[in-house]
Amino acid sequence: MTVQTASSTIAEAFDGFDENLKLDAAEREQAIERWKEVRNSLSENNLCTSSFLQGSFGRKTMRKPLKDVDVVVFVSESLVAQAQQDVGTRGSNTAEVVMRYFEDALRATFPGATFEVGAKALTVGFDDVPFTVDLTPALESEERWVRIGNTETGEWELSDTRIIGDRVSTRNQACGGLFVRQVRMARELVAKLRERDPRLEFVKGLTAESLVYMAVKQQVEHADAMLAFLRTAKAAVLGPIYTPSGVDDLTQKHEWTDEHRQLARTAFGTLLNDAEEALVLDQAGDPPAAQWAWAEILGSEFPQPATSELDALRRTQAGSVTRTGITTAAVTTPVKVAPQRAWAP
Repeated sequence: MTVQTASSTIAEAFDGFDENLKLDAAEREQAIERWKEVRNSLSENNLCTSSFLQGSFGRKTMRKPLKDVDVVVFVSESLVAQAQQDVGTRGSNTAEVVMRYFEDALRATFPGATFEVGAKALTVGFDDVPFTVDLTPALESEERWVRIGNTETGEWELSDTRIIGDRVSTRNQACGGLFVRQVRMARELVAKLRERDPRLEFVKGLTAESLVYMAVKQQVEHADAMLAFLRTAKAAVLGPIYTPSGVDDLTQKHEWTDEHRQLARTAFGTLLNDAEEALVLDQAGDPPAAQWAWAEILGSEFPQPATSELDALRRTQAGSVTRTGITTAAVTTPVKVAPQRAWAP
């Protein structure tokens, strides 16, 4: 990866962006405490042998606001055997019955709770916190694999969710703790893409995370990570995109068509052009213009520069217009392209 050093202005703006995206520390602590209460209730009823946090909350790649806490709950083989005896009366298969066991225990602990059985998790809502806890019953398996219960198929299916968490944690350590922060930034960028063009709904958060995993393999500044992410994404959307475990191709899982791939390539390509322009502006000595460009790319959570009206007037009188519509005196050759995006109607 080619590493470009961002100016202090851009580095500080990205630090502010990071702060704006991450979960509030008190909110995260509240979620951990609620999970401990749930875990203790299940353990006291012999419904949990061990557990681990999964999903973006568990990997620390979740952007605010906190909506759900995903947990894998290991149960014993004997509990599944017991559930088999209750198939037909408590549920249509052992996975559903185990979720009903969870519900029974938690109703006593949390009288105001709500419960919804899903394909792979029991969603527990509470009357005193704004997030849910989603409980996925599972059985231990070999080499860090787990077998999770599926109420739709009735099977206990192999899952690489723990392996994904392991790989992300290892990469984050190799990147000096910056990797998960950069994943949050990429997830925010992709969320903004979907808002601007609902046709891009097929580009999921885990897709963004997997692309960052492909792109960022060493400690780099946030601006460099976003450039690497966009460069990788533009090319990678034409082929398979594997999760960090290397097992699942997300483009196959979400049934991407050729039209999907071209749409994603155009969107990422447009943002890559904008990001490269932001780099040029920063290196040419106009960090405020670069900051405006990054804010256009990354959305409202990215801090905008505090530019005075006089400075803005000077730019208008003496500068050139970049392809994204930013006036700057740092780039002497104007690129007069009307601001537009691939998602424009």
